[in-house]
Amino acid sequence: MRRWASLVAVVLCALILTSGAGALRPAPAAARPDAAQVTPLNPPVTVRVGVQGSAANAPIYIGYERGYFRQEGLNLELVNLPSANELIPALAAGQIDVASGGIAAGTFNAIGRGIDLRMVADSASMPPGPRGSAWVVRQDLLDSGAVRRPADLRGRTVALGARGSVSDVELDVLLGEGGLTRDDVRIEQVPYADQRVAFANGSIDFAYTFEPFLSTFTTNRVAGVFRWTSELIPYLVASALLYSSGFTGEPPRRFMVGFVRGVRDFDAAFDNRPVDEAIVAILVQHTTVKDPATWQIARPAPINPNGYTYPENIQRSLDWFVANGLVQQPIDLGRVIDNSYVDYALERLGRVDSRGP
Repeated sequence: MRRWASLVAVVLCALILTSGAGALRPAPAAARPDAAQVTPLNPPVTVRVGVQGSAANAPIYIGYERGYFRQEGLNLELVNLPSANELIPALAAGQIDVASGGIAAGTFNAIGRGIDLRMVADSASMPPGPRGSAWVVRQDLLDSGAVRRPADLRGRTVALGARGSVSDVELDVLLGEGGLTRDDVRIEQVPYADQRVAFANGSIDFAYTFEPFLSTFTTNRVAGVFRWTSELIPYLVASALLYSSGFTGEPPRRFMVGFVRGVRDFDAAFDNRPVDEAIVAILVQHTTVKDPATWQIARPAPINPNGYTYPENIQRSLDWFVANGLVQQPIDLGRVIDNSYVDYALERLGRVDSRGP
């Protein structure tokens, strides 16, 4: 359970998808029928992908099962990482080539220490709408009217599943809407998987959470949505696809094609109810969420169907980490974010309409 918690902290704050996205008008994998008809790399190239059983990894799992990467001449080796804390060291050591990593203080500190990572695509962001992550308040406080607006959070206990993540940035925005600061609340670190019990016994009053925990809270009425992340910071980026410095040449371009195709399939599935059972079956097989019914009620965090991440919101989070002493030195994101791989994928696949940038 704790592995589940830390995995989502870095990855997302997250379970996931469609981003700047809304409904995709073209068929997900058929934006361009020739997408899979290019000559695959020969001989095939092995790509080691760090995964943690999270929905942030869903495009990779989908592309893996549907052959999108094989059609590019790539053999994926899925490397299961026991915890999110192992992701950056594994990339730095060249043990893996690709992974989805959280927009977190730890990621930026690693880059500041000279670890050469590239942020190459979105892997969890929050366009307008009731999806992904949210701030929830204990149900009895909502039902009684004791908490109706941010100012009512004064003196309350808030649970954060991970420190140094985008939830810290959001908390300041939420409290600021009520004229409050962190000095006006009690902050407790409670793993995401333990928050349901903490709500039930009354030891916490509000918390940051995401799918599938969010649906569990609301379905069982232990807590209800107070503010969606997308209301507080539209297009907040929770996670980005990362390439290691040693992943170069043609394989990274081909990997992005398979990844974006997987993103579009996942987005299209969760834009509809019931969710495509074929997608649910892949997620049940590969993620830590093994109950198909949970996927049918979940509203995972979106990923941009056009691949690009949102640098202005990554910069906003970085600035907060620096200002609050969690990141030791500013990072030049212009040297970290590399859009060339998404550019290539869109040349092959074409763009799709979305509600976001």
